Amino acid sequence: MQANYMPKDKFFNELHKVFELFEQLIQDNKIKHYGVAAYTSFYSPPESPQHLSLQKLVHVAEAVAGPQHHFRFIEAPVNIAMPEALLQPWQSIDPNPAMKDNNALVLLAAANRLKVNLMACQPLVQGKVIQLKLDQMGLEDIGARHLQLMRSIPARCLLSTLVGMKTMRHVMTNLEVAKLNPLGSALFAQTIKNITMCSRYLSHYILSVSYTHLRAHETGRNLVCRLLLEKKKKKK
Repeated sequence: MQANYMPKDKFFNELHKVFELFEQLIQDNKIKHYGVAAYTSFYSPPESPQHLSLQKLVHVAEAVAGPQHHFRFIEAPVNIAMPEALLQPWQSIDPNPAMKDNNALVLLAAANRLKVNLMACQPLVQGKVIQLKLDQMGLEDIGARHLQLMRSIPARCLLSTLVGMKTMRHVMTNLEVAKLNPLGSALFAQTIKNITMCSRYLSHYILSVSYTHLRAHETGRNLVCRLLLEKKKKKK
């Protein structure tokens, strides 16, 4: 279901039916949780027709199954050339009197507040971000360094980073990231500060494409791999 190709009222009515189906599948022990994937909708400003409110998605789930609903995941691009999840307060949620921040939050903060997990995708933007050089971080490959940076985002809601590969060499190189702990918060913040301004020129070369395209990238090889880099939980 594509939010950009139908009126918002119709979209949310259809989404209500889809969430009803998913909640029934959960009752039938077929699935445990469900979510929504979007390429640009979570990152578009509120005045944009493409904008999708995470709060409203949660409200739909609550209307279907109450506060114990199983809408627990969203998937969206997170990379150094598309840093909106960290920088742009375009998600409005109901204010919490117990907290001092306002109701206009960046996507990561909104997801934290709403207890929705983010699965980050497109960390390399099909290889385009490797034009931006990063410090070594214990890794020789520049693409692997970008993966390490993205999986180090200090947010509870960010559980994993998804990356697609077509060659065994890239699989083995990127697996090196899984051997390391994420960067500390201070080092991550300093790295982002150093490169965010330099990364903006890349946005001119990044085009929105469909998820069907992204997940079925054209290749003459049978080898298509998606690597899940989970955050290592700190030992208490």
